Amino acid sequence: MKKFLGLIIGLFLIQFSLGAIELHVGTNQTYTTITDALVNAQSYDIIVIHEGLYLENIDLDIFSGSKLTFQSSRPNDWNCIENTILNSQNPSGVVFERSFSANQQSITIEIKGLTISNSGIGIRLSDTLAPYYLLLENCIIEDNYSGINTMNF
Repeated sequence: MKKFLGLIIGLFLIQFSLGAIELHVGTNQTYTTITDALVNAQSYDIIVIHEGLYLENIDLDIFSGSKLTFQSSRPNDWNCIENTILNSQNPSGVVFERSFSANQQSITIEIKGLTISNSGIGIRLSDTLAPYYLLLENCIIEDNYSGINTMNF
């Protein structure tokens, strides 16, 4: 019986450690900035961004995992999407950027239910040595000089 119970606990711990976790960003949340959550994220985690205005330049190069999701707290609710706004720290900056990955592994980025606005570039992906995959779902990308920019050298 003890061996059986130990096996069940061991399997539960393995499953739990492999599962995605949600990292919440916003007022009265675990993280106050998206970048702080990103630094603590691992593969398959979900960064849940609560309603508010976020002035950040999110450097995806600091993420060493293979898949990450950024989403509003209610990614299918257009009122929430319109009120979860990401702008760069300066008007000519970039909100989401991946320019070079030292580990050169492929990466999948999902962005769901967010407004990306009032920036030089909303999303810039420019890495030729490792493939990247971008999924946008229910997003508003507006009032940027360039909404999505991919650049290969």
